[in-house]
Amino acid sequence: MTMNIGAVYGPVSGPIAIQNNRFGGQSADQLVALYYRQTAKECEGLTLAAVNPVGESREKAFADDTYVPPDVWVIDEAKTDKKSANLDRESRRVPLQDCLNSDDLAMQRLVLTAPSGFGKSTAVNVWVGAIAKRATPWLMLRLPSLRLQSLAQGEVPIGERVECALRKDIRDKVRCDETQSMAIAEAVIDRLDAAPGVILFDALDEVPQGEREEVVDCVRRFLIERERRQTGHRVLITSRPYAYTEQFAKDRFKRVVLAEFTPAQQDELIGKWFKQRDKSPETGDALIRQLQATRSGASADQTGLAKLMTEPMLLTYVCMLAEGSTAANSDTPLPPTRHDLFDGVVSLMLEKWDPKRKNNDVVGFRRLFETDRHGRSILRQCLERGALQELQAQETLLDFYRSEIPISSNAFAGLLTQERLVNWLDDAMPDDMPVRARTVVKWLAERSGFLHATTDSDGPRYLLHAQLRDFLAAGGLHSMAESAHEFIRAAMALLFRQPQWYRPMLSMALVRLRDDPQVLAYAVEQVLSPPVREPAAADPNVISAKNRNTPDFITLHFVIAWASAFGETGPSCGTDRALEAPLQKLRDRCLELVTAPADGKPPIELRGEAADALGLIGDPRFDASRWHLPAKRMLSQADEPIPGFVRIPAGEFTMGHEAEIDNPPRTVRIGQPFYISRYATTAAQFGQFVEGGGYTDASLWDADGLRWLNGDYDKRMQDKNPLLWSTNRPISERESPLSWLTQCKHYSRPINGVCWFEARAYARWLGRVLQQSLKAASLSEYAVCLPTETQWERAARCMNNSGGLAALRWPSGDDENEALFCANVNNSLGWPVAVGLYRSSGAELFDLSGNVAEWTDTGFALDGVDLSHRVHSRKEWHHASNWRGSDGVAVRGGAWCDNVEEAASSYRNWAPPSFSGLNIGFRVALSLAKNET
Repeated sequence: MTMNIGAVYGPVSGPIAIQNNRFGGQSADQLVALYYRQTAKECEGLTLAAVNPVGESREKAFADDTYVPPDVWVIDEAKTDKKSANLDRESRRVPLQDCLNSDDLAMQRLVLTAPSGFGKSTAVNVWVGAIAKRATPWLMLRLPSLRLQSLAQGEVPIGERVECALRKDIRDKVRCDETQSMAIAEAVIDRLDAAPGVILFDALDEVPQGEREEVVDCVRRFLIERERRQTGHRVLITSRPYAYTEQFAKDRFKRVVLAEFTPAQQDELIGKWFKQRDKSPETGDALIRQLQATRSGASADQTGLAKLMTEPMLLTYVCMLAEGSTAANSDTPLPPTRHDLFDGVVSLMLEKWDPKRKNNDVVGFRRLFETDRHGRSILRQCLERGALQELQAQETLLDFYRSEIPISSNAFAGLLTQERLVNWLDDAMPDDMPVRARTVVKWLAERSGFLHATTDSDGPRYLLHAQLRDFLAAGGLHSMAESAHEFIRAAMALLFRQPQWYRPMLSMALVRLRDDPQVLAYAVEQVLSPPVREPAAADPNVISAKNRNTPDFITLHFVIAWASAFGETGPSCGTDRALEAPLQKLRDRCLELVTAPADGKPPIELRGEAADALGLIGDPRFDASRWHLPAKRMLSQADEPIPGFVRIPAGEFTMGHEAEIDNPPRTVRIGQPFYISRYATTAAQFGQFVEGGGYTDASLWDADGLRWLNGDYDKRMQDKNPLLWSTNRPISERESPLSWLTQCKHYSRPINGVCWFEARAYARWLGRVLQQSLKAASLSEYAVCLPTETQWERAARCMNNSGGLAALRWPSGDDENEALFCANVNNSLGWPVAVGLYRSSGAELFDLSGNVAEWTDTGFALDGVDLSHRVHSRKEWHHASNWRGSDGVAVRGGAWCDNVEEAASSYRNWAPPSFSGLNIGFRVALSLAKNET
């Protein structure tokens, strides 16, 4: 039955006086101010720092004291000049505040996306606090509140859901009746219709997938109505990446992605944290020194965890632990693994309490903080039980939301409600405790920072942060098992049931067994040879997992979980003999799955994640002792004098295509054979150049490259576009690629964010490394370089069955659908994936179409007549005042953010040599040094 909103709330027009004892006759406008204050108050402070290391509560919010404003990547997919290296559509890293306060009309509608732990909630809360201090009208709603279940028992029309959710939010915060809430809500909306304001919708990802499209429709209708009455509103919608849809781009939204912290931002947060406490400043200094050592490669230990410190939440955890460390003067306050970090934070909050403190509210239940022989307090045990049940209950709800089966009441049975937590704690507490469970739960929710309180039809319930929930759930599963083998069987059974959902929890479970390689080997064997299970009886309330739990899916999810558990530092168990053989089988099987044609295989998104994981635990294609070479041939057994380089024979081929004005079809002759690398240069390969002093060895750089390194190149520029891209990387950030701390996590992805000067320096460095190998292979006359445009296109032609003799448009042929299937283009994934995931043909060259565009060694000529010449000296580049394509370097192949036409074999693009966008990488070639082809 459809509910008549007007009948429920009654007609209200204009501000009214609220006559009751509680509000004392305040007007609706006065109550709007009260509602604003209550909303802003909920956004104050940093919940993760609600207590200090000795358990004393913070009496005031201190977000402003420790908050470090984040940066974002601005994603603009609007097409402009196609032949300009996508300067206007490429991702740009800018401060988030610049976007939120920009006068640019394109920035008025933003979708802010970020993974868990990147500080999205904190950034939003800080912005709300700033808005609340202005006279600007505003409205903030969490998008899950627009769900039908959260509004009423009946149906609420889509066009009225935002207003209905706003009224409910007002009732909860101001504690007024329905008529009063309607008056306040109307006043809030009237303010927005009278003057430009701010509209913020938070947490789209928390809306179940089955209702997401409908909730987005509610938001769209509300915004259309507001825009009809008043233009100029600034709108922000927040979400985790998986919930983002293309509909936002169609509605003129610009997507901004929270960037990981730079080293400077990390150091700033650590410095602020310890400065505002006036305690243990030497610990903060030691933490900064340790991070700096791991960034530079001076310390091999804990390098993986140091990379995780780019996530603001984890860095905040580290500061909390370091502040309370008993080894305050230690030189290594950084925990060794993610598991140790979470364990330390939980212990800090729930068990390491100062018995002499004066907080009267907790003196009565100190015994709840005491640990048993396994180091677990009563409080921890209750939270572990709640986390496990919450995790399983959420999985059940996910399956219902994916189906058309009505949600049954028992689907909510495991959610972490206040009553369930109280009952569990009541059962676990000693009978002679002077306080009761409800008091303890109230304290836990208010002071620990673990439990985010929310309200639904079952009353108050709690949400645990996803990463902490998975950590605690693994502990709950562990405590229930009688042996390590039973523990791993239980964890694996959950993975088989719903691999993507239980994968993070399995990762935490595996770390708990790091000292038991026999059990870990048993887990690997279960994945490679899963036990035969009898089919279960049909249950109408259980949703079929379809293809989500096939052996191939399970294998890839398990590899990802394993890498998350052990890929950060490399556990000692990883070299144990009991694990050596099964791990190698696991790697080989994973490689088969991620590099095989996608027909009938797991989707590219999952294969991409697994390829990233494989890079952390040992990609069989690469030799860890010689990261600069892709050493394994995947398909052919043809001899390769230098492993990883494919021979391209001399001879004639058809270059160009009738679709390209500046590259028409014509016969071109390659005078000498050359070799080109099977894959684009990867992050791990480029990392050898970084760690080997490539940025400090002047002999590897040409004159313009050295000028770019020291900033002189920028000073001579007059044109704003290339100057913009040079200044986007200050001199202090020219000792490694753009976003290097992010890129170096993904060993097998192609390097990007490097300018042409950097690519050329790498080629010279690799030439030195391979000098002896070239001599041994009778190739001493060959030199490592970037390919010319002619060489690059000849290699792309070799990928199809014509042998390069026909002017086929893409490496896969002339079929556009086939080209889309064989390339990472059209922003379908939103990032470059590991090399080799898209199929090739007999030449065994990968990713020449899409993923990252590639620098060549040819200056871009607008007429496109002769594309075989190399660049030797182009001094005019650093002082050009009116940039044209003829002043740039040719770029080939198209990128993940390009359309399929730009990924064609014959399509030509260009970029200034100082351009270092996240869409351009490179691959290297071996070419005759004296007699260039």
